[in-house]
Amino acid sequence: MRHRSLGLVAALCMTACGQQGAQGSPGSAGSAGQQGSEGPEGTQGPTGQQGPQGNAGSPGATGPAGPSGAMGAQGSPGPAGEAGAPGGGVVWKDSTGATVRVVAQIPYGTFGEPFPAGVFVADSRGYVWPFGTWDGTAPCSPQNCPVNATTVYTGSGCTGTAYVPANGLVPPRFVFQVADGTYHSWPDAPVLVNVMAQSQQAFGGTCVASTASGQMTLLSDTTPTPAITPPADLFAGPIHPEFAP
Repeated sequence: MRHRSLGLVAALCMTACGQQGAQGSPGSAGSAGQQGSEGPEGTQGPTGQQGPQGNAGSPGATGPAGPSGAMGAQGSPGPAGEAGAPGGGVVWKDSTGATVRVVAQIPYGTFGEPFPAGVFVADSRGYVWPFGTWDGTAPCSPQNCPVNATTVYTGSGCTGTAYVPANGLVPPRFVFQVADGTYHSWPDAPVLVNVMAQSQQAFGGTCVASTASGQMTLLSDTTPTPAITPPADLFAGPIHPEFAP
Protein backbone atom coordinates (compact mmCIF):
# COMPACT_ATOMS: atom_id res chain seq x y z
CA MET A 1 0.00 0.00 0.00
CA ARG A 2 2.87 2.29 0.91
CA HIS A 3 4.70 1.59 -2.27
CA ARG A 4 1.61 2.49 -4.21
CA SER A 5 1.31 5.88 -2.49
CA LEU A 6 4.91 6.77 -3.27
CA GLY A 7 4.40 5.96 -6.86
CA LEU A 8 1.34 8.14 -6.96
CA VAL A 9 3.23 11.07 -5.53
CA ALA A 10 5.95 10.64 -8.04
CA ALA A 11 3.43 10.54 -10.89
CA LEU A 12 1.75 13.65 -9.64
CA CYS A 13 5.06 15.54 -9.38
CA MET A 14 5.97 14.69 -12.91
CA THR A 15 2.80 16.43 -14.10
CA ALA A 16 2.26 19.15 -11.49
CA CYS A 17 5.68 20.10 -9.81
CA GLY A 18 7.71 22.99 -11.41
CA GLN A 19 11.53 23.36 -11.70
CA GLN A 20 13.79 23.66 -8.58
CA GLY A 21 14.06 27.21 -7.37
CA ALA A 22 17.33 29.14 -6.81
CA GLN A 23 19.29 28.62 -3.53
CA GLY A 24 18.23 30.98 -0.82
CA SER A 25 20.62 33.52 0.88
CA PRO A 26 22.56 32.21 3.91
CA GLY A 27 21.04 32.91 7.25
CA SER A 28 22.56 35.23 9.80
CA ALA A 29 25.46 33.92 11.96
CA GLY A 30 24.50 32.34 15.21
CA SER A 31 25.65 33.72 18.55
CA ALA A 32 29.21 32.86 19.72
CA GLY A 33 29.57 29.77 21.76
CA GLN A 34 31.02 29.76 25.27
CA GLN A 35 34.87 30.18 25.61
CA GLY A 36 36.61 26.94 26.03
CA SER A 37 38.83 26.15 29.04
CA GLU A 38 42.54 27.30 29.00
CA GLY A 39 44.81 24.79 27.42
CA PRO A 40 47.99 23.46 29.13
CA GLU A 41 51.18 25.64 29.24
CA GLY A 42 53.47 25.03 26.35
CA THR A 43 57.15 24.16 26.64
CA GLN A 44 59.69 27.04 27.15
CA GLY A 45 61.20 28.31 23.97
CA PRO A 46 64.98 28.67 23.41
CA THR A 47 66.92 31.57 25.12
CA GLY A 48 67.21 34.60 22.89
CA GLN A 49 70.52 36.30 22.05
CA GLN A 50 72.09 38.74 24.60
CA GLY A 51 71.12 42.30 23.95
CA PRO A 52 73.69 45.12 23.55
CA GLN A 53 75.36 46.60 26.70
CA GLY A 54 73.53 49.57 28.10
CA ASN A 55 75.06 53.00 28.65
CA ALA A 56 77.21 53.51 31.79
CA GLY A 57 75.38 54.98 34.71
CA SER A 58 76.41 58.24 36.38
CA PRO A 59 79.12 58.00 39.14
CA GLY A 60 77.90 57.44 42.66
CA ALA A 61 78.50 59.86 45.52
CA THR A 62 81.97 59.85 47.18
CA GLY A 63 82.06 57.70 50.28
CA PRO A 64 83.31 58.95 53.66
CA ALA A 65 87.08 58.97 54.34
CA GLY A 66 88.47 55.83 55.96
CA PRO A 67 90.32 55.80 59.28
CA SER A 68 93.98 56.91 59.36
CA GLY A 69 96.52 54.12 58.93
CA ALA A 70 99.19 53.28 61.47
CA MET A 71 102.36 55.40 61.44
CA GLY A 72 105.13 53.83 59.41
CA ALA A 73 108.59 53.03 60.69
CA GLN A 74 111.08 55.87 61.00
CA GLY A 75 113.26 56.24 57.95
CA SER A 76 117.03 56.03 58.07
CA PRO A 77 118.95 59.27 58.77
CA GLY A 78 119.75 61.37 55.77
CA PRO A 79 123.28 62.28 54.75
CA ALA A 80 125.15 64.78 56.86
CA GLY A 81 124.94 68.36 55.72
CA GLU A 82 127.88 70.50 54.83
CA ALA A 83 129.91 71.94 57.67
CA GLY A 84 128.89 75.43 58.63
CA ALA A 85 131.17 78.40 58.75
CA PRO A 86 133.26 78.63 61.94
CA GLY A 87 131.86 80.88 64.60
CA GLY A 88 133.65 83.69 66.27
CA GLY A 89 135.69 83.38 69.48
CA VAL A 90 139.11 82.24 70.56
CA VAL A 91 141.02 79.72 68.43
CA TRP A 92 144.12 78.06 69.82
CA LYS A 93 147.06 77.47 67.47
CA ASP A 94 150.47 75.95 67.93
CA SER A 95 153.84 77.31 66.89
CA THR A 96 153.33 76.11 63.30
CA GLY A 97 149.94 77.84 62.96
CA ALA A 98 147.96 74.57 63.14
CA THR A 99 144.67 74.68 65.05
CA VAL A 100 144.70 72.85 68.39
CA ARG A 101 141.46 71.28 69.67
CA VAL A 102 141.53 72.96 73.08
CA VAL A 103 138.47 72.01 75.10
CA ALA A 104 139.24 73.93 78.32
CA GLN A 105 142.05 75.54 80.24
CA ILE A 106 143.52 74.26 83.47
CA PRO A 107 142.68 77.18 85.77
CA TYR A 108 144.94 79.99 86.74
CA GLY A 109 146.88 79.48 89.96
CA THR A 110 146.50 75.70 90.08
CA PHE A 111 150.12 75.51 91.18
CA GLY A 112 150.48 79.12 92.30
CA GLU A 113 151.40 80.57 88.92
CA PRO A 114 149.55 83.64 87.55
CA PHE A 115 148.89 82.05 84.14
CA PRO A 116 146.99 78.98 82.91
CA ALA A 117 148.62 75.79 84.17
CA GLY A 118 147.80 74.03 80.92
CA VAL A 119 145.04 73.11 78.52
CA PHE A 120 142.76 70.15 77.89
CA VAL A 121 143.13 68.97 74.28
CA ALA A 122 140.94 66.40 72.43
CA ASP A 123 142.69 63.60 70.57
CA SER A 124 141.49 61.85 67.41
CA ARG A 125 139.29 59.44 69.43
CA GLY A 126 137.58 62.29 71.26
CA TYR A 127 139.30 61.74 74.60
CA VAL A 128 140.44 64.89 76.35
CA TRP A 129 143.96 65.12 77.80
CA PRO A 130 145.76 67.70 79.96
CA PHE A 131 148.78 69.32 78.37
CA GLY A 132 151.18 72.00 79.39
CA THR A 133 150.96 75.03 77.13
CA TRP A 134 154.59 74.53 76.04
CA ASP A 135 154.63 70.75 75.64
CA GLY A 136 152.53 69.04 72.98
CA THR A 137 154.10 65.59 73.09
CA ALA A 138 152.89 64.11 76.38
CA PRO A 139 150.21 64.82 78.98
CA CYS A 140 151.35 66.25 82.25
CA SER A 141 151.71 63.69 85.00
CA PRO A 142 149.03 63.10 87.68
CA GLN A 143 151.32 64.76 90.21
CA ASN A 144 151.32 67.94 88.09
CA CYS A 145 147.73 67.98 86.83
CA PRO A 146 144.44 67.58 88.74
CA VAL A 147 143.32 64.44 86.89
CA ASN A 148 144.17 61.52 89.16
CA ALA A 149 141.70 59.24 90.91
CA THR A 150 141.86 56.85 93.82
CA THR A 151 140.72 53.27 93.31
CA VAL A 152 138.75 51.87 96.27
CA TYR A 153 137.76 48.29 96.98
CA THR A 154 134.88 46.64 98.81
CA GLY A 155 137.22 44.18 100.54
CA SER A 156 140.30 44.60 102.72
CA GLY A 157 143.77 44.43 101.22
CA CYS A 158 142.55 45.91 97.89
CA THR A 159 140.37 42.90 97.14
CA GLY A 160 136.75 42.65 96.07
CA THR A 161 135.09 44.97 93.55
CA ALA A 162 137.04 48.03 92.42
CA TYR A 163 135.26 51.41 92.21
CA VAL A 164 136.14 55.01 91.36
CA PRO A 165 134.62 57.75 93.55
CA ALA A 166 132.59 60.34 91.67
CA ASN A 167 133.49 63.30 93.86
CA GLY A 168 135.70 65.91 92.25
CA LEU A 169 136.51 64.05 89.05
CA VAL A 170 136.66 65.48 85.55
CA PRO A 171 133.62 65.17 83.22
CA PRO A 172 132.98 62.22 80.88
CA ARG A 173 135.52 61.78 78.06
CA PHE A 174 138.18 63.59 80.07
CA VAL A 175 141.04 61.18 80.79
CA PHE A 176 142.20 60.47 84.33
CA GLN A 177 144.86 58.18 85.73
CA VAL A 178 144.61 55.73 88.61
CA ALA A 179 147.28 54.46 90.97
CA ASP A 180 148.40 51.55 88.78
CA GLY A 181 149.28 54.00 85.99
CA THR A 182 146.46 53.07 83.58
CA TYR A 183 144.30 55.70 81.89
CA HIS A 184 140.52 55.81 82.20
CA SER A 185 137.56 57.97 81.16
CA TRP A 186 134.07 58.31 82.55
CA PRO A 187 131.32 57.02 80.23
CA ASP A 188 128.79 59.51 78.89
CA ALA A 189 126.06 58.06 81.14
CA PRO A 190 127.83 56.59 84.20
CA VAL A 191 125.94 54.28 86.56
CA LEU A 192 126.49 55.48 90.12
CA VAL A 193 125.95 53.29 93.20
CA ASN A 194 126.46 53.91 96.91
CA VAL A 195 129.59 52.09 98.09
CA MET A 196 131.23 51.60 101.50
CA ALA A 197 134.94 51.00 100.86
CA GLN A 198 137.23 48.83 102.97
CA SER A 199 140.55 49.64 101.30
CA GLN A 200 142.12 51.80 98.63
CA GLN A 201 145.20 51.83 96.42
CA ALA A 202 147.33 54.92 96.73
CA PHE A 203 149.74 56.23 94.10
CA GLY A 204 152.92 54.24 94.30
CA GLY A 205 151.01 50.95 94.65
CA THR A 206 150.50 50.97 98.40
CA CYS A 207 147.23 49.46 99.64
CA VAL A 208 145.80 51.06 102.75
CA ALA A 209 142.63 50.74 104.78
CA SER A 210 139.80 53.08 103.78
CA THR A 211 136.45 54.22 105.14
CA ALA A 212 135.48 56.11 101.98
CA SER A 213 131.81 56.01 101.11
CA GLY A 214 129.45 57.68 98.67
CA GLN A 215 128.47 57.45 95.03
CA MET A 216 130.94 55.59 92.84
CA THR A 217 131.10 53.75 89.55
CA LEU A 218 132.76 50.48 88.62
CA LEU A 219 136.39 50.87 87.61
CA SER A 220 135.66 48.49 84.73
CA ASP A 221 133.04 50.96 83.37
CA THR A 222 135.78 53.57 82.97
CA THR A 223 138.00 51.24 80.91
CA PRO A 224 137.04 51.46 77.22
CA THR A 225 138.06 49.03 74.48
CA PRO A 226 140.61 49.48 73.02
CA ALA A 227 142.50 50.79 76.02
CA ILE A 228 143.26 54.49 76.29
CA THR A 229 146.87 55.37 75.53
CA PRO A 230 148.50 58.80 75.65
CA PRO A 231 148.54 60.53 72.25
CA ALA A 232 151.78 61.74 70.76
CA ASP A 233 152.52 65.07 69.14
CA LEU A 234 149.08 66.63 69.34
CA PHE A 235 150.66 70.00 68.75
CA ALA A 236 154.03 71.70 68.46
CA GLY A 237 154.31 73.91 71.52
CA PRO A 238 153.95 76.46 72.64
CA ILE A 239 150.31 77.22 71.85
CA HIS A 240 148.74 80.64 71.72
CA PRO A 241 145.20 82.05 71.43
CA GLU A 242 143.94 83.86 68.33
CA PHE A 243 140.64 85.70 68.00
CA ALA A 244 138.46 84.58 65.12
CA PRO A 245 136.11 87.17 63.57
